[in-house]
Amino acid sequence: SVAEAERAVYKEICHSLITYLIRIVKERQEYIHKLKENNIGNLFLYNLNIGQYCRCYSFNYTCFEYFYACVTNKCFLDDLPRPINQHGYCGDLTGADKYEYDSIVLGIADKYAKQIDHKFEYMLKSNNPQYHTTNLLSDLAIAENIIIFGHSLNDMDSAYFEDFFSSLNKELQKKRRIIIITKDDKSVESIKHNMRNMGVDLQKRYSAVELEFFKTDELRNN
Repeated sequence: SVAEAERAVYKEICHSLITYLIRIVKERQEYIHKLKENNIGNLFLYNLNIGQYCRCYSFNYTCFEYFYACVTNKCFLDDLPRPINQHGYCGDLTGADKYEYDSIVLGIADKYAKQIDHKFEYMLKSNNPQYHTTNLLSDLAIAENIIIFGHSLNDMDSAYFEDFFSSLNKELQKKRRIIIITKDDKSVESIKHNMRNMGVDLQKRYSAVELEFFKTDELRNN
């Protein structure tokens, strides 16, 4: 049937994305293992102080622990909270796991549910069997220091951040520090644009929290 054919195309897109990610990571093994000391990603991971009260959330489909170990020659300890892949992941990339092609959450945010035809609701993220509950929102609510690295806060993931940013003005007694690490002035402007699209009043946020942007282009030159 047409409906079955459409679902098959959707599954093939997920399959192709995972196949691509696995191939790219394997092809770049040597590069990953030989990142120069002044590489920004290297410095960030190496100096990331992961402890019992630290939570790591990844919006990528690749395994954060794998890259962390490759770059720093350190590994996560058993008594530390494991990094959480918010949208599933395509295996640990070491060959130990079988790659499951239905293991990622690739789809449409629920806020657009009313705009799509009912027959395509299987593409909604919340209808994906791999979609699972995490503590991201509750962790954001209590965190004193938040680092956002390489995420544009785009509309696709805005549901995870809208409530958090809108709540900050109500907590003037608790000064939070939010660090956003991105590439350059242009990407800073893009992130601020995306924050405004979430309804964020940046002038109020700057008075409510310690909001800092670090640009990797400047860090690399400095």
